[in-house]
Amino acid sequence: MGEEREKIIVDLVRSRQPEELSIKEIAQELGIWQQEASAAVSSLVKEGVLKQRGRSPVRVSLVEGEQKTVKSQPPFSGIIGSQGSLSMQIQMARAAVCYPPDGLHMLILGATGVGKTMLAREIWRYAAEERKKEMPFVTLNCAEYADNPQLLLSQLFGHEKGAFTGAMERKTGLIDQADGGILFLDEIHRLGATGQEILFSVMDHGEFRRLGGIQMHKVRLLLLCATTEDPDSALLSTFKRRIPVVIQLPLLRERPIRERFSLVSLFFTQEASRTGAPIRVSRNVLEYLVLFESDSNIGDLKNEVLLTCAYGYMAAKSQKPEDGKELWIDSSISSRRGHTSQIKPELRRMFSNALPKEGLLFLPGTESPAFLEKPEHVWKPDFYESFSGMTQNIPAMDGAREELFHYVSPDVYSAANDLLEAASEKFQEFYPRNVGYSLAFFLQQIKSYARVGRGLMEQADHFMGRKYNREREFLKEHLEQLQKRLDTELTQGEISAVAFLLGQRGRKEGTQVGIVVAAYGEQIASNLAMLTLQVLSGTPILALDFPLDSNFKEFWNSLLAALRRADTGRGVILCTDINLLFSKEGELAAQSGTDLRIVPAVNTALLLELGKCVGMLDLDAGELKAQICSEYREYIDALFEPALPGPEEGKEAPAKKRSVIITYCVTGTGSAKLARTLLLEHPKISQAADIIPLGIMSDLNAVARKFGGRLRLAVGFLDPHLPNVPFVGLESVFTAEGLNRILLYLRNWEEDPKEEEMAELPTVEERLEIVDKNIKNIAPSLEPEKVSKQAKKVLVQILERCPEKPEADFAVRVYIHVIAMFERLSVMEISDSRLKVKQEAGRRAEFFQWLSGILCEACEALGLMLNETEVYYLMIVLPETE
Repeated sequence: MGEEREKIIVDLVRSRQPEELSIKEIAQELGIWQQEASAAVSSLVKEGVLKQRGRSPVRVSLVEGEQKTVKSQPPFSGIIGSQGSLSMQIQMARAAVCYPPDGLHMLILGATGVGKTMLAREIWRYAAEERKKEMPFVTLNCAEYADNPQLLLSQLFGHEKGAFTGAMERKTGLIDQADGGILFLDEIHRLGATGQEILFSVMDHGEFRRLGGIQMHKVRLLLLCATTEDPDSALLSTFKRRIPVVIQLPLLRERPIRERFSLVSLFFTQEASRTGAPIRVSRNVLEYLVLFESDSNIGDLKNEVLLTCAYGYMAAKSQKPEDGKELWIDSSISSRRGHTSQIKPELRRMFSNALPKEGLLFLPGTESPAFLEKPEHVWKPDFYESFSGMTQNIPAMDGAREELFHYVSPDVYSAANDLLEAASEKFQEFYPRNVGYSLAFFLQQIKSYARVGRGLMEQADHFMGRKYNREREFLKEHLEQLQKRLDTELTQGEISAVAFLLGQRGRKEGTQVGIVVAAYGEQIASNLAMLTLQVLSGTPILALDFPLDSNFKEFWNSLLAALRRADTGRGVILCTDINLLFSKEGELAAQSGTDLRIVPAVNTALLLELGKCVGMLDLDAGELKAQICSEYREYIDALFEPALPGPEEGKEAPAKKRSVIITYCVTGTGSAKLARTLLLEHPKISQAADIIPLGIMSDLNAVARKFGGRLRLAVGFLDPHLPNVPFVGLESVFTAEGLNRILLYLRNWEEDPKEEEMAELPTVEERLEIVDKNIKNIAPSLEPEKVSKQAKKVLVQILERCPEKPEADFAVRVYIHVIAMFERLSVMEISDSRLKVKQEAGRRAEFFQWLSGILCEACEALGLMLNETEVYYLMIVLPETE
């Protein structure tokens, strides 16, 4: 048993590294006596498996050789619900960590056992990964010293010799230890008012004094606090306002059922690996544990799983005293210490049908359970299917019902169901199931957004106008009860959106007009379709994104396929902001074989109105387009009417608005800002136009719509293909003739400059010399001569690979791009992780490998480390020569 316990301790320490664990934490985690944990750790230290640091408390970690064998998961990926009920909280945490220079302090709220400490640990891991360095993670549970405030302050801030009775020598505090990293203060409400006030200087100025000292000490850290109490009553208002980010974690009963199932499966999987014994769990026990509720939330659920395993182990030993290795856990040995969720019979039936009839088998060393029989429905722990995936197919009613387990908690489902029953009785009309599912999804979304302090559908009042007054009045009568059941206060916009859902009755059966959304940019169409499906889950909608660097011919073929897939016999409505398609209605209809109508606009209000009309009105595509255009025009008129000038206004002609130039960088915005600086140095250009630097993650189409005809020109490495906006390469800003060319575009941007107006262009060599003179502007942290030498080596190799001699503009553009790449690598600028690097690298594998080789050689000469994202950035600028 001693060897097994030591192996379990090593596995526990390995799973938590690089964090160090104390003897007390190991004992609590494994449920053993502290003396037993201390003896086992001492043995492992003597064997050289573990190493220890400090005296009070002793903290242990793996020795260097052991640490290298561990493969850690990406931050937050191990949290069940990271893509579900906790997605908004994690998104907020990521944003807070990334905010320069050291992140934003955070307060994590939630009841006992909801996972506050785990979230704090994952925030630390994410911060270390983002900053690409090791960072200390120092924790203090303020409750441990609540009865001795002076000792608590000493632990936190340290003290000088003689600061108080018993202070025999100087002691550094936890704030010192957390310098350069994260300090996590759990149960922060147990830190008294004095301690909170002393922290002000740390939070405001990054400095503090030790107890009994007069010298100020500098410190840079990110502060994470957690509490189970109401912060308005438990914390000083002056302390709370210094923490800009507040993250609220949900109770176990507020979590969707599928996430509860994943938690139960995770705990049984851990126990199977920890004990080395297979664990068979009956269907009844699974149902009890998935619906289990207690005031201690996830922590108590884990203890309940441990106790059922203990009963199972005892039963196995009594039946097979020689080994007792296989645990069989059935309803007769379930501990029944808590209570189960009281959920609607329909939801319980759906949940019961999805459980395996004979239970699950958890094997040591495996991550997922095995079914004891071939199931009709397969649940995988922590398996998520995003709504963006649903945009590829028209969702069936059963699909929506199955999604309910992932996204909606039983409490929210019951609240939605009761509200619909009351509305049905009030209006004497029938609501079909899809309306109930849509309402439940939407109420869950409201709850999630409220957790992070945001409202959902704040523009819904504009969208609704004077419609659904009957439903609004009904909601006024039931609002107090609904908010109480959701434990969330609804905004006016959210109330209007719920009224909109209650206005959907008597949905017609049979075939419907299909909807296809096509829009410029990454995920724009998908996100709009996703929101439409979240509100109107039965909407027959497909999404097609058109990234700025994609091929139009390929997009055209994909669009034809989407139109055919969306057509069920009643025609298709194409909503798009791609002006190249506006005149192609007849051509698209002929090639796709569909009765197609194009609506030349895309936004949330339009799609929700369209989805409502598709679900409620028996119209074909032509009739539906006329209906939606009429409805949408009324919406636009109502939206902009308050902003229109009255009869007495508008007599004077408005002042002529300045032109706009965007400078566009294919990576960040560094080169775009440089181009803006150089353009502003030209007096005629700076007088004629406003210049806006943008990067690849900017919403270029939104910028184009905002400025309309004022947007005259785009300057950058790569043409963003904005409709009716000409493009010139970034190299133009380095030459007099290039600047003159830009001036000509500002004067008459609909025509190319005439040849006779252009001076003779310099050669490639002359242009490179001009760039060399400006290297310090592009790469200020590197030596210009070395940068120039390596950039020219890369350029020569790229030009040699081109089948045809490229234009001079292209050569200069690549040269500037490579120099800017060296600078980004030098300052370790964070690359965007959302780009599809691996996908593109796989498609052009040979070229990607070749380009990586020449760039890696140049980077090594400059003492830089290349990353694959930079290879991707350059590859999308270059033609496909392979």
